[in-house]
Amino acid sequence: MMHELCNSLQKISLNHKRIMNRMLERYDVTYAQYLALKEIEQTPGILAQSLIVLLDSDKATLSGIIRRLVGAGWIQKETDVSDRRKQHLYLTKKASEQLSTIHGLESHCEQILLHSLSPRDQKNFTYIIQELIENQQAYLSEESNA
Repeated sequence: MMHELCNSLQKISLNHKRIMNRMLERYDVTYAQYLALKEIEQTPGILAQSLIVLLDSDKATLSGIIRRLVGAGWIQKETDVSDRRKQHLYLTKKASEQLSTIHGLESHCEQILLHSLSPRDQKNFTYIIQELIENQQAYLSEESNA
């Protein structure tokens, strides 16, 4: 049963990424880049290093994402005044103007996934998934403290 559950959740995730990537093509942004933009929008001045954990990424992948977003004019980097190795990330005006529209695409993608579920089933599904994630995170936390 667990194998089927994990495969199904992985398929949902992959399809979500595919759909979002298609929707984002006209903005010349990938889903991974969009996730970085969302984090920067929520925490202006966030350190690039902090995004590695938030996006569950690695340094090389994140460096590429940031480089492409800077090159395309979506974000700007500012060097930390006390530690020149640290980079603070901010949205540009272009990003701020476009993100509200792009957020709507994410809502549309969510509706594609959930449209056949009642509001109650949507809420229950979300609750169950969150409980499963918390169970795993508790185990991983305990394991790393052992």
